Amino acid sequence: VQQWMLLSLTDMAIRLGNNDQANRHFKDGLKKYPNNIPLQAAYADFLIETGKSHAAVKLLDSENLDTILVLRLVRAQQIENSSSVLKQDRRITSIFESKFRKIDFSESSKHAREFAYYHLYINKNPKLALHYALYNWRQQKEPIDYLLLIRAADKANNRQAVKLLLSWIDSTNVGDIRLNVHTQ
Repeated sequence: VQQWMLLSLTDMAIRLGNNDQANRHFKDGLKKYPNNIPLQAAYADFLIETGKSHAAVKLLDSENLDTILVLRLVRAQQIENSSSVLKQDRRITSIFESKFRKIDFSESSKHAREFAYYHLYINKNPKLALHYALYNWRQQKEPIDYLLLIRAADKANNRQAVKLLLSWIDSTNVGDIRLNVHTQ
């Protein structure tokens, strides 16, 4: 219960745009629960989204990462490489390929979120990302899910999917500063 509360507090701080508070919650949480994969993934996403992909690489630099963490590591590594800050690390690619390729990503899979994440941020295939983000959206409606959906819809130039999500946001009164760019 404490771990869930910590993630909820962190999520609320992010949605309100209080990044300093969110960062403190993440750091406190990782001290208490250093092996909590959802917390590590959320913190890596936060670091990447706030322009600190180098810190995400450092956070996730390990041989034995869960697949969702490898996705974030590869995304952060790509950002760093495009900025010429770090050189491509073949070990990262190897870890990613060995773990990610073993997962069944059929439509009945519970891993649709990760597949959408992969196609949006790593494979750069927004139409496929949107396909899996929509499938995932039917199952889950957490902040990462609506962000994946709206970003994939934007990149795929699919206004119908954007309207679907914006209609849901209006009907549920979800507040998230990260959505402001899409609702204006």
